This record gives sequence, C-alpha cells and structure tokens, in this order.
Amino acid sequence: MRPFVRKSSKRAVLAVGLVVGTAYMLEALKIKKKEERLSVIIENESKLWQGA
Repeated sequence: MRPFVRKSSKRAVLAVGLVVGTAYMLEALKIKKKEERLSVIIENESKLWQGA
C-alpha cells in the first residue's frame, strides 16, 4: 500500500506544479501585454507632444 501512496502523492505534486506553472505563465503573459500597451501609449503621447 505504501508505494502506491507515494506514487499518487508524486502525481499530485506534479499536477499541482503544472497548474501553478501554467497559472504563473498566464499571469506573466498578462503583465507583458499590459507593459506593451503602456509603452505604445507612451510612444503615441510623445509623438503628439512632438507634433504639437
């Protein structure tokens, strides 16, 4: 019984690790997109200031 329990706990750890990893990746992507949007907005505003 004990080896079976160890295997299942290893699987649980792997599953949790995968979920946490994917969630972390998604958050990182969201942050990157936000930064890109901010940089685009800043570029547009600087162009407006230069044009004015």
